[in-house]
Amino acid sequence: MRTILKSAVSLCVISLAFQAEATTVQVGSCLAHLQSYVTISEAVGAVPAGSTVWVCPGLYPEQVTVAKSLTLHGALVGNTAGATITVPSGGLKRSVLLRNNVAMYFQILVQGSPSDVITIRDLGINGLGHQVGTKGWMCGICYRATSGSISHTAVYNQKGNGSGFGIFLEGGGPPDLNAISIIANSIHDFDDGGIRSNANSNPPSLSVSIRENSVVISRSPTLYDSAAAISIDGTGEISGNRLLGPSMGIGIGVLSNLKLSNNTIEGFGIGIWLVGQSNTIVSNRISSTTGAGIILSGNGNAVERNYFLNAANAISFNETGTSNHVVNNTINDSGLGVGSDPGGNVVSPNQFSNVSTIKESQ
Repeated sequence: MRTILKSAVSLCVISLAFQAEATTVQVGSCLAHLQSYVTISEAVGAVPAGSTVWVCPGLYPEQVTVAKSLTLHGALVGNTAGATITVPSGGLKRSVLLRNNVAMYFQILVQGSPSDVITIRDLGINGLGHQVGTKGWMCGICYRATSGSISHTAVYNQKGNGSGFGIFLEGGGPPDLNAISIIANSIHDFDDGGIRSNANSNPPSLSVSIRENSVVISRSPTLYDSAAAISIDGTGEISGNRLLGPSMGIGIGVLSNLKLSNNTIEGFGIGIWLVGQSNTIVSNRISSTTGAGIILSGNGNAVERNYFLNAANAISFNETGTSNHVVNNTINDSGLGVGSDPGGNVVSPNQFSNVSTIKESQ
């Protein structure tokens, strides 16, 4: 009897383990020989962790929550338009409370455990008709205390209430460190931030790799408004992105310990604003800024081999930044080359052409 019972228990364990194995399913019916679901939410809820959910071409008016490791992948079939998540009839109803006590209405919410890794790629996220109004903020994709990657998506129309974000990242807190890659996405028609993070800890609990994205900002706030194409308070890299105005906002705003390289930033009030310290800014192209190409409010930053074209003020220290190393930059067609320097910064050698005033007198 004990042998029979033991065998039965073993078979049950094997069966449960088999059921928990990762699988591949589809939403729709564009792929042969895969289990099919009607909605993305239904598929995500049904599969075990580690699975892949293919989303067939079409429109999906739903709010999707992902709370376990998986890949959400838009299927590319023939000459079709692809899969796009749209706003349900009646607008966005579901929200999550951020750590700053603001309600965030979402189209995709990623909220797993710190060990989960969630991948989103090849999807469109259209926020038209969200109807959030003054109830809170809204975003296309929101990652909360979860690692993963977002690639080859188009995120747009997160606008209309002044607090719309394309991609929003919220870190958890030490000792957990979330790592997120945002690569080759198109983000436009938002009215607060294209890619925005709230890491909520010091040291930051968020590491980012933001590369090769196109972010077009469509709002024109007053100078020094919070609207930004990319605003990050984590660590990591921001490289090879193309950020376009026209806007009186900020191209890239960062705190500390980030490397910004090979970005093209055009048509902003401020190209790059370094609020913190120990950032490396190298080989970026910053043009047509109505305020400053780069503002260094913090200390110990390295700004090297950048190209400035047509800036009211190419480099500003905001009367606060010290111990910054600003050398080997090329500045052409600027009203002021270097301004608001409180002293203690290295600002030579740099190359100046067609600059009215090389350095502001103290």
